[in-house]
Amino acid sequence: MEEILTGTSPSTKAKSLFQVNARTSLNFPDQGQLGPAPARERGALMSLSVNRSLDISAAFGFLVLFPGFVAYHFAIIAGWMPAFAGGLFGSASLVVAAVSLIHFAGRLQGPYGYPVLEIAFVIFCAYLAVWTVVASALIAGRSYAEPSLLESFATLSIWLAVFFVGTRFSVPTPAGRMILWAAAVTIVALFAFAMYSKNSFIGPFIMFGEDSDTAAEGASTYQGIGRSVLVTAIVIGSIQTRFWKQMLVLAATVVCLLALGSRAHLFVAILVMISLVVLQGFRRRNRGTGIVLVIVAIPVIYLAADIFLNTRAAEIFDLGGSTSWQSRLAAQDRAFQVITESPFFGSFGYHNAVSAGYAHNILSAWTEFGALAFGLYAGLMLYALSVSLKRVMFETRCSPTWLMAFQFNLTAMLLAVASEPLFASVFPALGWGCTVNALREERRAEWLRHRIYDSVLTPGASQDLSPDGKFS
Repeated sequence: MEEILTGTSPSTKAKSLFQVNARTSLNFPDQGQLGPAPARERGALMSLSVNRSLDISAAFGFLVLFPGFVAYHFAIIAGWMPAFAGGLFGSASLVVAAVSLIHFAGRLQGPYGYPVLEIAFVIFCAYLAVWTVVASALIAGRSYAEPSLLESFATLSIWLAVFFVGTRFSVPTPAGRMILWAAAVTIVALFAFAMYSKNSFIGPFIMFGEDSDTAAEGASTYQGIGRSVLVTAIVIGSIQTRFWKQMLVLAATVVCLLALGSRAHLFVAILVMISLVVLQGFRRRNRGTGIVLVIVAIPVIYLAADIFLNTRAAEIFDLGGSTSWQSRLAAQDRAFQVITESPFFGSFGYHNAVSAGYAHNILSAWTEFGALAFGLYAGLMLYALSVSLKRVMFETRCSPTWLMAFQFNLTAMLLAVASEPLFASVFPALGWGCTVNALREERRAEWLRHRIYDSVLTPGASQDLSPDGKFS
C-alpha cells in the first residue's frame, strides 16, 4: 500500500501495521482518548455501519435518479405501468437529500479537513434558502409566489441529493460494475425497442417529444431522459481502465442522444468526447487509440451526415427558423430587462408571472437570486472545472473520480452557458460533489502516508492508522 501511495518500498513493519490496523481500528483514535477498548470497538463498528449505510444510500440514489429514471418513464410511456411515483426524480431526490444531512453532519467531524468547495456549496445553498424565504415573503399574495417557492426548494433538494451522490461515489466492486453495465444494456435495449415500435431511428424522440400523445400521462420529456443517459454514460465511461472503452461508451451515448433529440446533451457529449481525445488521446499509452479514433471519425461523420440532417439536432444549422430558439431569445431578452431594472436583487419568481419563462442559461441565477448568487454560482463552476482539469491534464494516471468530476464540471459549464437554467441542471452540484470526493481521496491518501511514516519512525507511538473515529 505504501508503495502505491509514495512510490517507495515500505518497510516490513509499516506493511504489517497497515494490514493489522486496516481491519481492526478503523475510524477511531487512541485508547487514551476514548477509554476502554470495548467502547472503542463499539464506536468503530457504529462508524463503519454509518459509512456503509451512507455508501449504499448514495449508490441506490444514483441508480434510481438516473438509469432507473429512464426505465421508469419508458415503462410509463409504453403502458407497462402507471406513474405511481409521479415524475420520480423530485420525490426520490427529497429522500436522498434527507439522508444527505447525516452525511453533512459527519463531514463536520471529518479528520481530513473540509474542502473549500464543500464549504462554499453549503454556504451557497444556505444563501439560496434564505433568499427564497425572504423573497417569497415579499411577494406573498401574488399568484406566482407559491410556485416560485416550491420550485426553488425543489432545486435545493435535488442539488443536495446529487451532491451527496457525487461525494460518496467510489469505484464499484465487480458486482457493482455488473449492475452498472446491466443498467446501460437496459437503456440501450429500451432505445432499440422505441426505434422498432415507431419504425424510425428517432423513435425515442417520437415517444418522449413534448408534443407526443404520451407527454400528458406523467412521463418525462426527452430532456429528462437525455440528462439521465448522459450522467449514466459518464459514470460508466469513467470507471473503464482502457481509453478505447471510455470512447466507446461516449460514442454509444452520442447515438442514443441523437435518436432522442436532446440537442443540448448531444452536443455536450460530443464536446466532452473531443476534450478527452485532446487531453488524453495522444498520451504515450493512448496514442494508438487516439490516432485510430481520428481516422475512424472522418468516414463515420460522412456516413452519418444524412441521419443527422433528419433529426431535430439539425436545427442548429437553421436557428432562425427554430421556434424553440426564438422562444429562448425572447426569454433572454426578458432576463436582460430584469437585470437592467434590478441589477443587484433581480426579480424572484418573475418567470412564473410572464409567458416568456426564465433564461435558459446562467443568467437565470442572476435574475432569480441576484448578482451575488450569480457570482457564487459562476465561481463554484469555474473553480471545480479548473481543479479537475488540472488533474486530468497533468496526472499520469488520472483516477476515475477525477475523470468523472472533470466531465461533469465541463458539462455543467457548457450547459450553463448555452442551454440550462439554474433550476433545470443537476450537473453543477453533481460535478462539485465528485470534485470534493476526489479532493478528499487525495487528502486521505496523504494522511495515511504520514501516519505510516509516524508509526515507523516513532517507536511506541500509536499504531492506529485510521481516521479520528468520524464517518466521512
